[in-house]
Amino acid sequence: SRSYKPHLLPDVIAGKIEMDKIYLRPNSYFLENNIQLRPGQTVAKVDFSKYQVILEHKEVVPFDGLIIATGGRPRIPEPLEVFEDAMMTLKTASHAQVWINKLAKVQSVLLIGGDLTSLGLTRALLKLGKTVYFMINEESFWPLPFNQRLHEEISSCLCARGVNVLTSSHIRRLSSLSEDIIEVETECEKLSVGAVGAFFGLVPDVKFLVRSGLDIDRGVLVDEKLRTRFTNVYAA
Repeated sequence: SRSYKPHLLPDVIAGKIEMDKIYLRPNSYFLENNIQLRPGQTVAKVDFSKYQVILEHKEVVPFDGLIIATGGRPRIPEPLEVFEDAMMTLKTASHAQVWINKLAKVQSVLLIGGDLTSLGLTRALLKLGKTVYFMINEESFWPLPFNQRLHEEISSCLCARGVNVLTSSHIRRLSSLSEDIIEVETECEKLSVGAVGAFFGLVPDVKFLVRSGLDIDRGVLVDEKLRTRFTNVYAA
């Protein structure tokens, strides 16, 4: 798909900008510059010995140089995977549209996390007049070191803006009582909200590269110039 600016998605949800404004280039740009854009197609694997990209529908695309910039998908910690269907994320334009549709029907939202996306969405929700609950999760701050001072600073800033910061840190149960009511039980409190957003950072989309010969550890390993172990292959 076309490159876009994910940090603008909260502004789309808040109604500050149109969805088209998040994209870096219009479709006409690629045609005018002889760039073959291949939206909707999936890479199945990469053969670095033959310098070929193999697409899921069996097409083989040769290359002289390759930049691997596959981004990531929203991460859901293993203990919360059982509640995944009840939690919303925000990474793509389609995710933003789901939020827009949901917020037209609900008044209150619980956000779990602390990454920049969750803070941007908090600002958007407040602009829309929604009641916002926030559960700060230390895993969302990686690679920043999380400590009590950082927790207090963030809590203070959120509270000053009218956010209800929960003292809890763990979800015990999420129950969908109806299409627009979710009951949340933590280790020390219980509340009902219209939607729950999960923000625990991203998982790099590198699963298809695991047996390719690249060095993989939470992502593709590169040197200080973003070079992989293969000539003319870079990752970012």
